[in-house]
Amino acid sequence: MRALVLGGALSLFEDEAEARAMGFEPDIIVATNHAGRDREGLVDHWCSFHVELFPLWLKERRAAGRPDPGQLWSCHARPAPKGLPRVRKAANWRGSSGLLAVTVALELGATHVVCCGVPLRKEGEHYDKPGLWRDAGNYRKGWVEHASDMAGRVRSMSGWTAELLGRPDPAWLFTAREPG
Repeated sequence: MRALVLGGALSLFEDEAEARAMGFEPDIIVATNHAGRDREGLVDHWCSFHVELFPLWLKERRAAGRPDPGQLWSCHARPAPKGLPRVRKAANWRGSSGLLAVTVALELGATHVVCCGVPLRKEGEHYDKPGLWRDAGNYRKGWVEHASDMAGRVRSMSGWTAELLGRPDPAWLFTAREPG
């Protein structure tokens, strides 16, 4: 199974366009935070550390005429706000929301995960909130600690995460691989 992870960095749209230009067609889309709110099409899985924001984001998604997402995810045991569909819990690898989305994709059995808009650089500002992302460096430890869990299965289109995991190319994208 092939998964597309959508982070919130300014590079999101360019990264996704470049991945699709290589012929990448995901089986599932795993979006984070505002990327889940703003994605025009279907979002199969939507992840956030902030379950309390899902009701607002769902309202905004619906107001924009976008389809309801599939499964909601977090890594915290906080109860979901009233009226919210069930929120599944994923492993907390103590990284960014992009890493949370990667853990969801891997838990679902993805063999090829392509991260878009997850550069993890302070210059990788969020598309909906311009300016430096000063916390980027704080999340790198989780990515480094779990690099071996992602090896061969996760690639990134840009930034520090691409340096850590490698960039996808057609040879990798279209290589058959067993889950796990």
